[in-house]
Amino acid sequence: MSDSQLISDFFSRDVLLGDRALKAAVADRGEEALRLFIPEQEGYGASGLQIEQRLAKLAASIGANAVDYVIRVIRNGSWRSKLSAAPAFAGLREHKQRATEGLVDVLKQGEIDSQRLAIEALGYLGADDLAFSISEFAETGEWIPQRDYGRQPSRYHLDKFYFYVVQALIRMTASLTSVDAISRCLRQFRDFLLICDEVLGQNRISDWDVRFVAHNFPSRAADPLVSDWIASDSHFLQECGVEALGHLRLSRTSAFLLSVLEDPRFNDSVRKTAGISLSEIADAGAAAKLAERLNSASDSPGFSWAFASLYAHDVAWPVCDEFVEELLGQENNDSEISAHMIYSLACRGDARAERSFSALNSQHLHMRGTGAIACARFNPESAREALFGRDEEASNPMELACILAAQIHAGHVEKVDSLHQVLTTFGELPILRPIWKREVLYAFFVAEGSDSERGRLWCEAAWETPRRVVTEMQALLKRRAREVSANPLPRSQGELASAASRESQEVNDKFDVFISHASEDKINLAEPLYHALVAAGVTVWFDKTELKLGDGLRRKIGEGLARCRYGIVILSPSFLAKQWPQNELDALMARETVSGAKAILPIWHDLSVEELLRHAPMLADRLACRSSEEMNSIVAKILDVLKD
Repeated sequence: MSDSQLISDFFSRDVLLGDRALKAAVADRGEEALRLFIPEQEGYGASGLQIEQRLAKLAASIGANAVDYVIRVIRNGSWRSKLSAAPAFAGLREHKQRATEGLVDVLKQGEIDSQRLAIEALGYLGADDLAFSISEFAETGEWIPQRDYGRQPSRYHLDKFYFYVVQALIRMTASLTSVDAISRCLRQFRDFLLICDEVLGQNRISDWDVRFVAHNFPSRAADPLVSDWIASDSHFLQECGVEALGHLRLSRTSAFLLSVLEDPRFNDSVRKTAGISLSEIADAGAAAKLAERLNSASDSPGFSWAFASLYAHDVAWPVCDEFVEELLGQENNDSEISAHMIYSLACRGDARAERSFSALNSQHLHMRGTGAIACARFNPESAREALFGRDEEASNPMELACILAAQIHAGHVEKVDSLHQVLTTFGELPILRPIWKREVLYAFFVAEGSDSERGRLWCEAAWETPRRVVTEMQALLKRRAREVSANPLPRSQGELASAASRESQEVNDKFDVFISHASEDKINLAEPLYHALVAAGVTVWFDKTELKLGDGLRRKIGEGLARCRYGIVILSPSFLAKQWPQNELDALMARETVSGAKAILPIWHDLSVEELLRHAPMLADRLACRSSEEMNSIVAKILDVLKD
């Protein structure tokens, strides 16, 4: 392939062409691939997050030998070459010390444009130990100045550098895993914002500057976001923090977001953002929490957003037809909320979703695009006819992507190439509403199967994982899936045979898992685990949901144990001290003895090896999860077992 073709493909927004150009250039040219895509002069920039990811992969594939070269480009290259070199540092974190030294040298001696991009490069590199130093540099234009705390910040230098420091601090935060380090970076951003407001005026830093990068904050950022941003006096930081929690999509943050939604001490904009973020968590756990407090939350500015989206989930909602009808009637005031309400009804199989077909002719593109997906979810056969030719009438790429995804979900899998092409026009997939992003990405796996290369690459470009996209969709559609098929993804013959075998045992295997736990561990672990598993599409026997007033406990629990594939056993001091949980464990161990197949999935909770050896020595040598792990990690391990 010619140099010009490689360059064109590498910097395109086509994930297939870009990935193949990167691999071909590195395989054929080695280190020269770096100079091909990041020349010192007349470079190509970095237009979008997808290209930034590719530049980081390029540098990572070269390794240590890339460090000196990209530093030289930051120092001496043309502006567009510098723009390509800065994101490459995200791939050089294994060589952080050496890269940091070179970039600091640019800050000490370089000209102003090189200094700007050196700050940006430090952000991509994740050099969080320099968070304070780059903030101070922006204030004075000097690197590590003498600690003259009486010195006034230079308006000139701050105006030149503030944007690059803002982006660098957020990128540093996104690269961290330590809660203390994340908190330190968030506090540094907070302090820098105060200086910028004082010197440059309020609102100089926009929420877009934060949103552009904060979508890939690590899950461990949740608590620091609450303590360091949302608890601050800044409405700007409160809103940025609440929005970032929505991007994290953690079940455990839903209760906090609901408290913000209901708290009049937060202004209307922050409370509305909390509602949007709550809707973006998009799982049954968040829906259950909103259902429990529906009446108290309904007068909040963000309630409509949260309810319209979370009503899609099959939880114990109280009577709420009044809210549904109110939001359905908001098409002219807020078409996006009304569209989400119709989509939720379609996912539930509610007859009121029939109006999704008339939504195809709405004057609002949100309604047309989301309505198309709702049609496919509500009645695929009718949708095939209703959606015919609609892709030719779409008014913008977002509407077109939704319509194409809907056509695929309705059975027109040949539309997958057109969907691929329209996504190449998007610059920033990660910041799309999850309801659209999830449906569009899922369409690739529906059309091409679970090993879809395009699905994997588009998920990567959108900062998602295929597993998360698939499990979230299957969990959302589980009520409809029971009516249509057990698994909407195309499967191999072996998988089909295995599924058929499981389905033939449906009476015996009604539940994927049974959660065995002591009541003392219910609130802190068992219940959050239940909601996280349900959100991932797992059918769970859980006492709180399965036991009703008047039930015979021994009989109902015995049925649950007999009709589950696996028993998740939360082993804790409380569990080991009680007879009833021990009886459940004994039943599962007896089942293993008779069948010869694994039935127990242990989770250690505040338990030492010595305690377990004393009470249940047969479980001490088993590979187990620990409650100190992230909930997402525990669920992922359980899903791996359920796939077998």
